[in-house]
Amino acid sequence: MKAIFTITIFIVAIGISGCENDSSPIILENGTYEGTFTLGYADGQTFSNPVTISFEGNNYSSSAGPNRYPAGGNGTFELSGDLVEFSDVNIWTADFDWGLILSGTYVITETNTYIEFLKNQNLGEGFYRYRLKKK
Repeated sequence: MKAIFTITIFIVAIGISGCENDSSPIILENGTYEGTFTLGYADGQTFSNPVTISFEGNNYSSSAGPNRYPAGGNGTFELSGDLVEFSDVNIWTADFDWGLILSGTYVITETNTYIEFLKNQNLGEGFYRYRLKKK
């Protein structure tokens, strides 16, 4: 009976240690990242353009694409778990979708081949996505 109890405790301990979060926090290394910005609408239409984003410390600078897809932006950012919040410092006109500015809170994911920032449009009816590789 003691042996079964000891084995059970050992198995439970292994199971609990296997449930711990082994993922490392995402770090945006200083440097230039290149990739694609994609705007997706609820009706399934998407628009994509190349984009370049540079990171230095907690500062960022994003390139603008044709017709403001994306609009660009620069300022500071803060990482918190799987979220990154960009705080743009520019003054913008009101004649376009401000979601095209790299500003606000995005879910950040990292794979072996790219890093991605994803933000839903208002009411979750579309998305803004940056998919980048470090240059």
